[in-house]
Amino acid sequence: MPKAFSGPYWIVAYDEVRGYALISGGQPDLPSYDSQHQFMGCTTGKVVNNSGLWIFSRSSDRDEELISDVRDIAFSMGFDVSVLNDVDQSAGLCGYDDGAGDSASVVPTGDPSAVPTFSSSDGTGVLCEDSMESFSNWLWFGPDRDCDWVEDGAFLRCFFYAEYCPDSCGRCD
Repeated sequence: MPKAFSGPYWIVAYDEVRGYALISGGQPDLPSYDSQHQFMGCTTGKVVNNSGLWIFSRSSDRDEELISDVRDIAFSMGFDVSVLNDVDQSAGLCGYDDGAGDSASVVPTGDPSAVPTFSSSDGTGVLCEDSMESFSNWLWFGPDRDCDWVEDGAFLRCFFYAEYCPDSCGRCD
């Protein structure tokens, strides 16, 4: 893949014995606030490159204590951990065969009333509804745009902005 289409991945924390890695998609330099305007920490952004925060573990079985410990590490380093999605990686739910012949997509765990997610090829969850807000049009050096603009541009715009407009880009099927 050409370097222009890749992003930085930082190994923020790693423990071979406990079997985890905390990975950031670059510098977390964007302040993040909740709906009450309380500072949550910093994020890397929401574009294709230079974005994302992941916890990788060696086991496909969820270890809530380990996940909590790694989230605490991220929070203590100033990351907004609200961007992390709970994902069930157990056998049969990650698109690989668990031996019973059942294979499916990644599904969210936790609150059953939560908005469903779709899993992109890189394993990140994307909310299956279009944002009602505009977003920065960094690629075309223009004004902020919305999902109508992304949908009108079809493939190329969806390639870069599907995270904001998954329904418009057909990613919520």
